[in-house]
Amino acid sequence: MASILFGVGDRRDLDRAAEQSNEPFDGMYAATEDGFWALRQRLIEEKETAGVSVMISPGDRIPRIRLIEELLRLEAMGVELVSAEAAGHPLEIALTPENGNAPSDRGEVIRQSMARKALRGVVLGRIPYGYKTGEHGQLEEHPEEATVVKIIFGLAAQGKGIRAIAAELNSRGLRTRRGGAWSIVTIRDMLRNRVYTGAYNRFGARVAGNHPALVATPLFREIQERLDERAKRAGYGAGRPYLLSGTAICSACGSHMVGVTRRQSWTRNDGSSGSNTYRYYQCEAATNQGRCSYHTRRARDLDAAVLARVGLDGIASRIEAAVDLRISNLAREAAKGRTRAEDIRSAAQLLFHEAGRLRDATRTHGSASVAIDSLLQLADDDMALHSLLRDVVLLAVSRIVVGEKDARVALKK
Repeated sequence: MASILFGVGDRRDLDRAAEQSNEPFDGMYAATEDGFWALRQRLIEEKETAGVSVMISPGDRIPRIRLIEELLRLEAMGVELVSAEAAGHPLEIALTPENGNAPSDRGEVIRQSMARKALRGVVLGRIPYGYKTGEHGQLEEHPEEATVVKIIFGLAAQGKGIRAIAAELNSRGLRTRRGGAWSIVTIRDMLRNRVYTGAYNRFGARVAGNHPALVATPLFREIQERLDERAKRAGYGAGRPYLLSGTAICSACGSHMVGVTRRQSWTRNDGSSGSNTYRYYQCEAATNQGRCSYHTRRARDLDAAVLARVGLDGIASRIEAAVDLRISNLAREAAKGRTRAEDIRSAAQLLFHEAGRLRDATRTHGSASVAIDSLLQLADDDMALHSLLRDVVLLAVSRIVVGEKDARVALKK
């Protein structure tokens, strides 16, 4: 393919650069979101981007974050980016904060301020159960709640499991801060929270001995080891995430459906053993609090039913929207200057590659069910693809209500 040169930016700057390089432009576009969009459409028409270069002279007509987004998209399309104004790659120039190490946006200023407060042990966000905020912003013991915290860790020290602890608290009539029943999720999170040893950890700052400890550190470590061992024996571990976890709701009680993994082992009559892992969705209230009798649904069946409702065309169209959201997030991180330019570029290239794989799966020859099975298999095998497919579902679906025999899926308009 012959060499092709496009220009984006101020026409006078581009004309001057073209004169110096003795290379005429095959097309020039304004450095605006509309201009970049028009250029991408032209590149799509070219089909082959080998040998295509784009000279950038952005000026100040497009916000820095938007410029980073557009440059990431162009680079992912395989074109060569060159700067009309300075030495260096246009993306690396755009990723360099204009004011040295100064925060690049108001959000970053706020984040740094909160980090400084965290170093002083000032509580930020939700106050952990068992504590209250003191006069100077540090945590202080909440007498009534602290008693319950000590009961929870005491039961764990006796060897009781999380489900048994939740049942014990509920049977005693003890309630959460909001007056609700105790769930295994709440108990698990409390047992894993180092705040109860007197340490405060927020925004990368860890302050030991910041506030009164409700649990001795040796006991806390012992309980962590027990929890890890229980999870290992049960076959939970990190495992694969669930596509619809926290998105679907139970038709019986309105609680969210959560993903559950179970591993079963057995011994055959001939003395040999076998095992299998089962993945399914179950009502959160039934799983965590025993308050719902709703039966489970196999994860693969429900995932496939929801994707079938969205449809292959709906999935394909929303892949682009999901990629746009991810690129925007990458650009925001880049603009804050906390991530290396090379890491940002690699992440963007991987994102576009993964999106291409998902799009290819939607075009699988054969029935729609074959294509959907292919999509789910890809997601099972690749965490990045799974995460992108979940974004697609969240963009497409407004509500999933799961009954005993069917699922009602409402799509966003």
